[in-house]
Amino acid sequence: MEHAGILVALEKDEKGASDSDKEKGKVKRNKNFQILNNHFRVTKNIGLLMNLELPISVELGRVSMLAKDILELCPGAVIKLNKFSGEPVDLYVNGKKFAEGELVVVNHNLGVRLTALVGPDEKVSCLE
Repeated sequence: MEHAGILVALEKDEKGASDSDKEKGKVKRNKNFQILNNHFRVTKNIGLLMNLELPISVELGRVSMLAKDILELCPGAVIKLNKFSGEPVDLYVNGKKFAEGELVVVNHNLGVRLTALVGPDEKVSCLE
């Protein structure tokens, strides 16, 4: 990385300054250097994550059932969920709610059209 060499050189210039220059304020840390350094660090880290495969799941609804009722299920049985038809479904990435959407059919397959991404408040509450 060509930029990394420049950043190291800037750091060496500051470190190589005499103590009297530092005390007099002649040597100042360049704020642009810090921003640039952080940008390269973040870009490098994001690049590492781009090929990471994460599980995505869509929740149509939920229901609790007694074990005896589950054992009585058979082909053709209908399980009533806690959501109404047409209500948004929840999309989870790696087990955390990421978005809401509506079910669509794409070439005879089910799909989800995203209608809303999770807001910052919901993201923080998931981390706690």
